[in-house]
Amino acid sequence: MEYCILVIDDNKMMRTFLSHLLSEEYEVVEKESAEDALIWLDERNYPDLIISDYELHGLNGCDLLERLQASEFYKKIPFIILSGKGKSENRIKCLEAGAKDFIVKPFNPIELKLRISRLIQGVRKGLSRI
Repeated sequence: MEYCILVIDDNKMMRTFLSHLLSEEYEVVEKESAEDALIWLDERNYPDLIISDYELHGLNGCDLLERLQASEFYKKIPFIILSGKGKSENRIKCLEAGAKDFIVKPFNPIELKLRISRLIQGVRKGLSRI
């Protein structure tokens, strides 16, 4: 079974980079905004993991996370926030909202892949998948 990662970032270069980095091991779906991601999710798509930039146009990554955490259908999806700004209050807010990780850009791609692998292992063990 190939696992699916939803990548949400308004920066096309970052989306392309993440897709290239992860596509050897996972199916990657790219969305430019939280609103686009919500439309895709409303079509009953269910990713195994979500990676979202914190600062998006419209809803930010933490707003999206809070919305998904309020849904019984989506709240078990592991969620990673990426941000170019590592303000402590943003990290705390996202982690309290249910983010499994908060990674500050620039990041080491190997470290990101290891963190993703750790969360996907939880999905494989049935800890996060519906």
